[in-house]
Amino acid sequence: MEKRKKKIILFSLVFVFFLGAWASISLRKLKDRSVNYELTSDLKNDIQKETKGFTCHEIYKYSLTKTSEMLSFSSTNNLRNGKANCVGYAQMCASIANYSFAVNQHKCKAKPVAGYVMLWGVNLCNVLICFMPSEKWKNFVKDHDFV
Repeated sequence: MEKRKKKIILFSLVFVFFLGAWASISLRKLKDRSVNYELTSDLKNDIQKETKGFTCHEIYKYSLTKTSEMLSFSSTNNLRNGKANCVGYAQMCASIANYSFAVNQHKCKAKPVAGYVMLWGVNLCNVLICFMPSEKWKNFVKDHDFV
């Protein structure tokens, strides 16, 4: 019984730590990126049907879900074939959101940006750079794209 109690306490402490870390993550914008992904006509038709009557907040959630359903992670962008890194994810998500806003006559706007992921005031991109084995990978983690 004593061993079980220690495991529960340890699990609880780890859970609280990760919950605190998650709540402390923030994104710091450095610069804007252009939205240069053109949606296909089939995708536009799907988006128009699927978002009919959505609020701005519902469109925001929809664009995140739709993007994650359509893409899988890759070190290079090939959006037409469903492969993307953070730059491609942000561009597609912003394109989906902006088209959805337009067809639902909302004045909202989404744009991809580049910046840092911060945890407790520490730039996690700089931390990751220290652990990368080559210049290629250091350049890959130097910043992060988000919408």
